[in-house]
Amino acid sequence: MKPTRPLLPAAVVCLFPAGVANPTPSTMYWTPATTDVQPFGVLHIGVDNYFTVLRKASDGAGAFGTDVGLTLGVLPFEKLQMEVGVDLVEPTDDPLFFNAKLGTPESSLFTHSPALNAGVFNIGTEEVFGK
Repeated sequence: MKPTRPLLPAAVVCLFPAGVANPTPSTMYWTPATTDVQPFGVLHIGVDNYFTVLRKASDGAGAFGTDVGLTLGVLPFEKLQMEVGVDLVEPTDDPLFFNAKLGTPESSLFTHSPALNAGVFNIGTEEVFGK
């Protein structure tokens, strides 16, 4: 009787995954720098709510503020897009923050071209309305 090779079936199974994970871009990595840009006239309402249950502040509860934001696409072009936004982050002393991004969607420059963009985020108001 010929011995079986248990590693071969395991290797084959690993090469063919059962499904695809589809998290939102911002949950794949901890950054607001996603490659999506809101199209012209599209208003995006975002809420990032970080809360803790049954933990005291001294134990790290409330480490992240709740972020409520509005982002609007402002350029009427298909291949060059821009969005601007405002965020309210609480609890903070200076809760108002602004952001903007200019970019191109995927495949807009050539077939299978990546999305490209540049922007700024968390532009605060401490110096403007500061103490």
